[in-house]
Amino acid sequence: MRKFILILFLINANICGLSQLYVATLNIDSLKAVLLTAKDTTRINALNLLSRRIMFNTGTLPDSTILQYITEAMVLSRKINYHKGIGNALLNKGIEASSNQHYNKSLPFLHQALPLLIESNDMYGILSTYSFMGQAFQSLGDN
Repeated sequence: MRKFILILFLINANICGLSQLYVATLNIDSLKAVLLTAKDTTRINALNLLSRRIMFNTGTLPDSTILQYITEAMVLSRKINYHKGIGNALLNKGIEASSNQHYNKSLPFLHQALPLLIESNDMYGILSTYSFMGQAFQSLGDN
């Protein structure tokens, strides 16, 4: 049992490191430039990536700006029934709540995001959701 838990821990650590490394390589100014002309799913994806990139680069923009990007991504995604966009916007809401240590608030967003990301076969989103769920449960002491 100990080996199994150790293996899960190592896999989780590797996934968290890789996902944050990917987001860290995204340039905020480049994503903002994409927003100037992007439409439909391209705009939604850029909004979700931009909000996530800003959250991992603390102090870049105020939380209200992040929430505006997340809200716009959610509204546009729902308008065209884009499940991957909705799932990533919910994931971003969960990450934002977790980053402010509101773990009880983050879990409902993460639980809602997971089936949409699974349906969309968004492996990065699925892994990130599980990672943030695990962090929330650990912080709440529900392990």
